[in-house]
Amino acid sequence: MNNLNTGDVTTLAQAKSDQMNAADITGSSIRVMITKAVQTGKSDQPLDVYISDRSLPWRPSKGMIRMLIGCFTKHSINWAGQMIELYEDPTVTWAGKAAGGIRFSAASHGGSKQKTFRIPTSRSKKVSLSVANIEVASYPDDKFQANKAKFMDAMQQGKTDLDGVVLRVINDGVLTLEQRMELLGGNQNEPAQDYTPEPQEATQGFTPAPKQDKVQHQESAQQAPSDEDVSNNF
Repeated sequence: MNNLNTGDVTTLAQAKSDQMNAADITGSSIRVMITKAVQTGKSDQPLDVYISDRSLPWRPSKGMIRMLIGCFTKHSINWAGQMIELYEDPTVTWAGKAAGGIRFSAASHGGSKQKTFRIPTSRSKKVSLSVANIEVASYPDDKFQANKAKFMDAMQQGKTDLDGVVLRVINDGVLTLEQRMELLGGNQNEPAQDYTPEPQEATQGFTPAPKQDKVQHQESAQQAPSDEDVSNNF
C-alpha cells in the first residue's frame, strides 16, 4: 500500500503555518522518525523537532519535551533516528478551554513496558500519559567500530554531521547514545546546527522526508492562538 499512488490529499488540508499543527493530523496518528532536534533559543517555543514525512517542524510543548527527555534522555544528540507516534489530542486546553494539541503515544524508548508520565495541565492539575515502546534495532557495535574512523572523517571534513551519520546507517540500526558520544568525542568540527542531512531510504516503518538543502527557521507571525500556544499550557 505504501508504494501505491492512492491519491493522498493530506497535504491539501494542512494549515498555512511555519510549524506542524494539530489540525494537520486530525482523525489519525502518524508514526514517524525524528531527523533532527534544534534548540531555537526562544522561551515560548524552545525546540524544533524535524520528522520524516513533514517539511515543517513539530514544536512540542514543555510537557511534551519532558516526555521526550524521559524517552530518549536529556541529550538531544540521541533523538535523531528515534521513532515516535504523534496524534491530535482534542482535550488539550488553552485559556481553560479545550482547543486540541499534539501529543505522542509511542516512542522507541527501549523499555520492556510502557512509560507513564504525569504532565501538568495547569498549576493545580496533572494528567497521566502513557507511551508504548516502538521496537527498533540498535546499530551493531562491531560494525560501528569498523566504520567509526570513516564516520569521523566525513564529519571532520564537513561532508555530514552526527545526524547525517545516524540517518545514513538507519537501515542497519539506530546508533546508541554511547556510539554517538564516541563520534562527537573525536570530532571538533561539527557543521552548523541548521544543516539538514540527505534523507536515506529506510525500512523501519516510515517514509523518508523530502530532500531539502537547508532548514529555514522563521519567526512565528503574531496571530490567533497557535497549537503551540495551546499545548504550552500543559
